[in-house]
Amino acid sequence: MRRYISFVSVRTVLLLVALAGGPTALYGAEAAQVVLAADGRCEYQVVVPDAYPSDAIASCLRETARLVQAAFQANRFDLAVVSERDRDAAQPAVFLGNTRFARRHDVVVSKLEGWGYVLKAVGRDLIIAGRDEPSPVQRQNRRRGTWDRIGTAKGVVDFLRDYCGVRFLYPELPAFNPVSGAAQIDWHKTPALEFLPRKTITVPADLNLENTPWLSFNTAHPARGSFYDLAMNRFPRVDEAFGGHTYWRAIPPEKYRQTHPEYFALIRGKRLLEGSGQYCISNPDVQELIYRDLVRLADSGYRVVDLAQPDGFRPCQCKDCNELYGTDDWGEKLWIFHRKLAERLL
Repeated sequence: MRRYISFVSVRTVLLLVALAGGPTALYGAEAAQVVLAADGRCEYQVVVPDAYPSDAIASCLRETARLVQAAFQANRFDLAVVSERDRDAAQPAVFLGNTRFARRHDVVVSKLEGWGYVLKAVGRDLIIAGRDEPSPVQRQNRRRGTWDRIGTAKGVVDFLRDYCGVRFLYPELPAFNPVSGAAQIDWHKTPALEFLPRKTITVPADLNLENTPWLSFNTAHPARGSFYDLAMNRFPRVDEAFGGHTYWRAIPPEKYRQTHPEYFALIRGKRLLEGSGQYCISNPDVQELIYRDLVRLADSGYRVVDLAQPDGFRPCQCKDCNELYGTDDWGEKLWIFHRKLAERLL
C-alpha cells in the first residue's frame, strides 16, 4: 500500500494564516481573564459568611479560607480573610460559602446536589460555594458516624488545583478529622501539599461552573474528610447509612434469642442461637422487624439506608425458607427479599 506525505512550506503556511486573519482565526481569540494576582500584588480579600449553621461548620470554613490564603501567600501574594460584614467594598473578593453576595448573584446552595459546588466570576469578584450543612443524623460514634458536609471546601480544593497550582499529595490530617483539624498545620511546611510557582493567578471572566461530583460518598475505613480526601473525591458519609451487615441491628440476638428462637436460622434441625446471628427470613416477624429498622433510619434523617444479610451467611433450612420465592438459589432469595423491602420502603 502506498503512503503519501504532503509537504507545505513555511512561507505557504504564513500566507494562509495571513489570509485567514492571523493566528486567532485558527485558534480563537484568547478568552478574557480576571486577574486575581500578578506582579507580586493582590488586591483581593477572602470573604466568609457572617453566619453559619453551626460552630463546627464555622471552624471548617475558616480553615478553608486559610488554605486559600496560604496558596496565594506561597507565591508571595498577600490577601486577608474577613467576614462579609467587615469586607472592604472598594476591593474585589473571593467569596466563600453561602454569602449574601452569592445569593444576590443567583447562587442557591440548597439546590446543589451532595458535594456539588459553584465557581462563578461576577465582574472582578469570584464566588466559590457549596452546601455547608450539618449531618441530619447525630454522630454517635466518632469512628463510624456521619460527617458534616463542607461543599465549599470541595469547590475550593478544585479551584486551587485548577487555577492556583496546588497539588494535594496525601492526607494532611489523621483519620476521623474534619477539615477544621487543619488549624494546627503550617501549610507552607507540610509535605502533604505542593504549591507550584505562579506569576499570575487568573480565572476566565465568563467562569460560571456548577460541578456535581460523580461519587456520593466513600466507604473506606478508616473514614477521612481532609482537604486531600475532598480533592480526591473521597467524600465522608453525611446522610448515608452504610455499615454492611444489618439484620443484627434490626433483631439483636441478645434481645431475641431466648424469647423468639424462631427468628433464627434452623440448621441441622436446631435453631442457631449462638454467635452474631443468622436468621429465618421467611418468618413474617423477621421480615417486619428488618423493614421497621429501615424505616427508623429513614425517619432519623438518612437519605440512603443500608440493608444486607449477616456476615458469614448461613441459610435457614426450614421448610418455608426452602420454598421461599420459588427458587432454591439463596443468592436469588436474598435479592428478592431485599428488593421487596426496598420497594415497600419507597
